[in-house]
Amino acid sequence: MKQLQNKEIIKEMYDVILNRKEKGKANKYIDNEYLSKFNDANKTLFESFPDILFEIENIYGDNDNIVTFYNWTGTHKRGYKNIASTGNNIKVKGVSVYLLKNGKVINSIAMPDKLMFFQQLGLIPKDLLEKSFNG
Repeated sequence: MKQLQNKEIIKEMYDVILNRKEKGKANKYIDNEYLSKFNDANKTLFESFPDILFEIENIYGDNDNIVTFYNWTGTHKRGYKNIASTGNNIKVKGVSVYLLKNGKVINSIAMPDKLMFFQQLGLIPKDLLEKSFNG
């Protein structure tokens, strides 16, 4: 089997794990020692937005470090942390950084646009920044 390059591994992981929710295939992309932490970090989001889909806008790599710029969309169908379900359709931009070793993710950090997220949930006024800067 042809060895997958790190960017291709991440692209495939987004498709198989994040979009198709085929959790049984996670060990192909994520190191066993990191898998539990990865699943825990995403559990609440996936439960609250069961139809969540990710789209990679750009992907960059430098050896074992891969960066994705993405959008995710989903419907807020169940409570998220202490936020009751709103039924709102959400679209959030974000950046994730992945560290791979031997072709598997061993660490990652996701940085979604939380302001955009909370505005779409109705928790923060959409014109908050405009009001702040315009008096």
